[in-house]
Amino acid sequence: MQKTVEEINIVLKTIIPDMSLRLFKQKRELVGKNEVNIVAELVSVRGKDEIPLRNESDGIKRIVSVLGALIGAYNQRNVCLIIDR
Repeated sequence: MQKTVEEINIVLKTIIPDMSLRLFKQKRELVGKNEVNIVAELVSVRGKDEIPLRNESDGIKRIVSVLGALIGAYNQRNVCLIIDR
């Protein structure tokens, strides 16, 4: 997930200057023998201000939600991406 966020940040900064995403790790929980779940949330970072992505405008959330798929389609020839509202 961290790698995906880093890839999105490269493109996101060209679309929305001074904005990036960060994974905020809320907690770790042991769910089985040698199995750990990490509960995390995406945070929007602008300068020193950080807010949960869920509190951003619908437009920003739509841009972020599509960027991962666009990056994948750009980097892989066998991906066909169709976006419908």
